[in-house]
Amino acid sequence: MRFMGAFVHGFSGTSVPYYQRLFLGGDFDIRGFDFREITPIAFLVHNITTTDASGNSVTKLGDDVVYVGGDTQAVFNLEYRIPLVGQFVALAPFFDAGNSWVIKKGQLTRQIANSDGTFTAVPVQFLPGTNAGIRSSTGVELQILLPVIRAPFRIIYAQNPNRIHNTFFGPLTGAPFTINEPAHQFKFTIGRTF
Repeated sequence: MRFMGAFVHGFSGTSVPYYQRLFLGGDFDIRGFDFREITPIAFLVHNITTTDASGNSVTKLGDDVVYVGGDTQAVFNLEYRIPLVGQFVALAPFFDAGNSWVIKKGQLTRQIANSDGTFTAVPVQFLPGTNAGIRSSTGVELQILLPVIRAPFRIIYAQNPNRIHNTFFGPLTGAPFTINEPAHQFKFTIGRTF
């Protein structure tokens, strides 16, 4: 059994860089999801510059989504290893749960230039269900200990009861965004979860 928690905060009111924000998912925390898949997802309003029929540049605002990473995360893993062949082969049913959240939403406020060149502060707006709740994965894995490196080769089958499977609509243009996380995963890796 393992429980981990983390919180990250920038110095002197600065935002935490994207590459240091907290993401979950993958073979070593919540196994049924892809690496860095569990994170708050925000709508991103940005400038789109196009050219009209006369060749003039036209700038307008558009919608998009971005995986922003959290500043707080928690992970719980429960695994029961059942030896099948001595200490070399084991079957391990598991349950993983956790999420990554943005607590300090002010650090994700963006400055957007309007058509007249003035800047407007735009607060972060998350897709429903991506900055709340707990995500989980359950399944079974076969662990085969590799003698030279003393680490298991793991074949993992996982189901994801708390996945995101929905279509969202951008707040500005109404453009649809579909997030379809897998209902189950089958994968393999080398190394222990914990």
